[in-house]
Amino acid sequence: MQRAGPVGRVDGVSEVLSEDHEVVTEENEPERSYDEFFRAVFPRLVGQAYLLTGSQAVAQDLAQEALARAWARWRRVGALDRPEAWVRRVLHNLAVDEARWHGRRRRLPLADVAAPAGPDVEAMTVAAALQVLPPSHRRAMVLHDVAGVPVDEIAEEIGVPSGTVRSWLSRDRALLAERLSAENEESSHE
Repeated sequence: MQRAGPVGRVDGVSEVLSEDHEVVTEENEPERSYDEFFRAVFPRLVGQAYLLTGSQAVAQDLAQEALARAWARWRRVGALDRPEAWVRRVLHNLAVDEARWHGRRRRLPLADVAAPAGPDVEAMTVAAALQVLPPSHRRAMVLHDVAGVPVDEIAEEIGVPSGTVRSWLSRDRALLAERLSAENEESSHE
């Protein structure tokens, strides 16, 4: 957080005036840092969750839940070298739980509900194509190609060697390119 300069001390607590002219105390600084973190990572988390789940509504719910869990532990999570990696791990675990729950729920009849507006057709096509990949491969693809996470960090998060992640990315890109190309040809012949 950028600080403009000291304002003074009140009851033994240092106060600082932030660039946006708010008084920042030692007590409210963690809240401000979490707010900045939330604003920075929420859109990325929603995008990653969408590509993992294929549903915009579920993606938003999962991103919010992951960030709520980070808030509940913010003093510890905020002190980590890479708090976003912690939140991504929680997001992935929530997506896996959602997939398990959804798999059981799929057997139940669905209510007749109007579908909310979703992402564009291309994004839906890519999300559907990603569903053919094993979950760990899909996670690596989303983290690297969407979130821009370096291969070494992905390997550490997933718990596999960096070479394995590189291999997955190479093979899976080829598979997805072939699949998307075939789908594009099919739709152009209709």
